[in-house]
Amino acid sequence: ALPIPGGVSFNFNKIRAMLMAKVVTGIQLDSDQFVFRGADRMFQRTREEVTAEYPFPILPVHWMSRDPESSDYRMYLFQRPDCPKRTMRWGHAHPTWTHYALPFLADLLATQMDMPSHVLNTMVKVDEDEEALNVGLWAGGATKQWCKFDIPWPDVFWKMYARSDVKALTGCCQYQDKKWYPSGVPLLFYTAHACKNVTETRMALDILDHLDHVPPIPKQLFYRGTLRDDLHAGHLEGGPPCLL
Repeated sequence: ALPIPGGVSFNFNKIRAMLMAKVVTGIQLDSDQFVFRGADRMFQRTREEVTAEYPFPILPVHWMSRDPESSDYRMYLFQRPDCPKRTMRWGHAHPTWTHYALPFLADLLATQMDMPSHVLNTMVKVDEDEEALNVGLWAGGATKQWCKFDIPWPDVFWKMYARSDVKALTGCCQYQDKKWYPSGVPLLFYTAHACKNVTETRMALDILDHLDHVPPIPKQLFYRGTLRDDLHAGHLEGGPPCLL
């Protein structure tokens, strides 16, 4: 394949990799993530949700909304002239997809190669793949996003989840905002992101490996102060808009 042209972020290679992987169903993670038990469940869920009737990749909800109409992390707001109406909260660029989403992804990448670059049929200019995915999904009217299966930091796994420390999880990691998730974001302990410290990551993996040999393993769904096992396809009762 031709190289990504100058002026376009190297990270758009992630979208190109999705196109060139030639897989029927895929999950894209970053190199600074580790995978825990249960993550393979997302393949079947992706096949169920990304269909001919819904031909878009699905991103996990981000830990911040980046929304001017919301209340969290105001320093990270995303605002652009002529930005399409937001159809869901900001998603993290760890997409899952099936072959039905490939035309969307191809068009998204192609319009970043235009001069000047833009997102699909909008004139919104972005710098990174995550911004393009979010703006493109809003422009397409997409409405599906996963509950957060990409836990933002490894210490949330080994300091809190592995110890079933719901008090600590409630204090640090509900990621609520007033517009989209006023009661917090459901967390699925399938993967951890930002695993850049080798020593810390090795320790986290050792602790999680120990869990396999000293049952029971903590329940993998956390929401509203509780580790739960009512894992099912679709939405949780009580209103959070993300999919399990």
